[in-house]
Amino acid sequence: MLDAVNVQFHNLPSQLTPLIGREQERQAVCTLLRRPGVRLVTLTGTGGVGKTRLSLQVATDLLDDFCDGVCFIQLAPVSDPELVVATITRTLGIKEVGERSLLDLLKSYLQDKHLLLLPDNFEQVLPAAPQLSNLLAACPHVKVLVTSRAVLHVHGEHEYPVPPLALPDLSHLPESETISQYASVALFLERARAARPNFTMTAVNSRTIAEICVRLDGLPLAIELAGARINLLPPQALLTRLEHRLAVLTSGTGDSAWWEHKTLAARMNADLVQPKDLVVTDGGVFRLEHGRRYSIDVLSGLGTFWTPVIAWTAIVAGIAGGVVTLATRQVAAVAA
Repeated sequence: MLDAVNVQFHNLPSQLTPLIGREQERQAVCTLLRRPGVRLVTLTGTGGVGKTRLSLQVATDLLDDFCDGVCFIQLAPVSDPELVVATITRTLGIKEVGERSLLDLLKSYLQDKHLLLLPDNFEQVLPAAPQLSNLLAACPHVKVLVTSRAVLHVHGEHEYPVPPLALPDLSHLPESETISQYASVALFLERARAARPNFTMTAVNSRTIAEICVRLDGLPLAIELAGARINLLPPQALLTRLEHRLAVLTSGTGDSAWWEHKTLAARMNADLVQPKDLVVTDGGVFRLEHGRRYSIDVLSGLGTFWTPVIAWTAIVAGIAGGVVTLATRQVAAVAA
């Protein structure tokens, strides 16, 4: 008999800020998951585009649709596909019983449940995708909403690409009041005002703010971090630093096409790299676990660091006690 003690179904992380500019996507994904024949939906998109945030909001909207609740499965720390089932069972509170496999235990537990599972960051464990199909085949009332930078390529999957936030057209900019209606600008302003309550968009700085959002390709994560630093850098200084950073990264390559998105939160094509703690050493150098050294340029919470051969991008969430905890992603090889 399965031990269902301490099972937590409504384990969605609480969100401290509202979701901005995703009304259309939110409604579309909810509608998709409410269709009887749709069991597996994959939210795809580049890193920082807001897949996880959208999935959490959709799951919140659908709480009443699943009488047994929803379960958020955090796969960011998991790199071994063999550990996916174990992670799901552990999150649901299922304990091992006898000689039965974890997958069998999970199927037995979910067989009669009306439940929505949310595996997050599935791109790291793509070989485990058939296990989701196997689970869905055995549990007719379970549905799955996945976030992943890549599709799962399994039967019954419905992909929903998550686009960047809407951007103003720099060649035909409207008045500042109208610019603020674009989701990317609205997000920047909200985060900027949270950092500096008296911050306002004016006729003088509205174009600069629009250029920052365009420079960051409408990616919510990058825009949030940029807006949050407005108390340290005014808009024009922030934009100038962003432009300088891109020039540094592309200098000497002879071809800027390698930097696909031309933003700090660039499209990630290579495998996710997961160093643990990065230690700040003399001269602003970070030392990774494997002993390589990378120079870094930190722009008020936005960081990019590189070697002569490999370019990396990272978002520095905070520096405390000389230790920065973050994941870095290789974005491209730079011509030597």
